[in-house]
Amino acid sequence: QLGNLVNIYELDLSQNHLSGAVPSSFTNLTNLCVPAVNACHSYGLNLGYNWLTVPAAPEDLAAFLTLKDPDWHLTQAISIELGGTGDQLISRQGDVELLFPSGSAPIGTTMTYIPLASPSYAIISGLAYGDLTFALEASVAKVISYSFSEPVTITLTYSEDTINPRLDDLGRIYYIPEDTLNLYFWDEMQEIWIDATQTCTEPLSIIRNSDTNTISLEVCKTGEFTLLGEKQQTLIFLPMIRR
Repeated sequence: QLGNLVNIYELDLSQNHLSGAVPSSFTNLTNLCVPAVNACHSYGLNLGYNWLTVPAAPEDLAAFLTLKDPDWHLTQAISIELGGTGDQLISRQGDVELLFPSGSAPIGTTMTYIPLASPSYAIISGLAYGDLTFALEASVAKVISYSFSEPVTITLTYSEDTINPRLDDLGRIYYIPEDTLNLYFWDEMQEIWIDATQTCTEPLSIIRNSDTNTISLEVCKTGEFTLLGEKQQTLIFLPMIRR
């Protein structure tokens, strides 16, 4: 029925836990804004941060969605079924890689990586958001909170924008020192963000590579994760001329 809204020029369905295939009738929504074509500042369609199936590229629907919302597919959840011999799950954007060793979870367990637009909980004072948040869920017959029998390795790739100076809500310049970036886990019992390596009984150190902008560490629980780093203010002193 959404495909009947042929005169609509903006449709935001993001962050709605929508799953399944996008209806082929969406190709009827030809008036959805495209900045390069219409007098609009942003794309008229937003399907981001859902669980939607990404169609194969040759299809008419895939081409239409790419035109109206070019990045929509990069923020969709992605799942794999563990086979018991070691499995790999890579986010659609390619910035998060998860390695599940043999024995980390029962064979047949479905692991789902869910990109999030922003953290669901307030960030700890003194820390700044590193532009990456996701949830990791395990499911056999239903979604469950799960502790892995063997640690799962997570490798994150961050962009230069993450560590470049930026403005906070008050217009002040700050930056995140690269060596302070770390993955945090939301501990529901304590209701605080904790170092993600503390989800394991014997936490290991984080492996950093500033040349490739990657961070690698081991975790032992499913839940919500976010990339944070120390917030460092940048002070600018201007010369004063008196006359």
